[in-house]
Amino acid sequence: MTDLYLTYEERSHGGDPIDPSDRWTDHEDEYVDFYPKQLYSSEDKVPGWLKETLYDVDAQQGDLVHLLVVRYTTGSTFGTSYGHWYIEGVYKDAKEATEIADKIRTGTYKQEGRTYLPWEGYFERLEDIQIYSLIVL
Repeated sequence: MTDLYLTYEERSHGGDPIDPSDRWTDHEDEYVDFYPKQLYSSEDKVPGWLKETLYDVDAQQGDLVHLLVVRYTTGSTFGTSYGHWYIEGVYKDAKEATEIADKIRTGTYKQEGRTYLPWEGYFERLEDIQIYSLIVL
């Protein structure tokens, strides 16, 4: 098991207050865009982009892996934000990634010892699940 380092781009737009003079105003919908770029086997190789560390992954340089990203909506009483992302896992087997994605979609996914799933909550809703296939550099 080793740590991997994911570089990515993230952009958001919207979310502005509808009436800036009212401190309790509603906000426009916000949209978050997320684009994974590359996976690195060593932190020394990572260029200066945004980086997420993925801990204890069963992969090494040269392996093709499948990054399972859960996209979800969150918000508050005053507005909604779409497209938030959470990396649920990195898998060497594409079939395993697809099976977990299906369990998340059907609400049957439970991971032993874990009580919190970021896409389940009062304001949170599952939007989509994306699987990206990347080669570890």
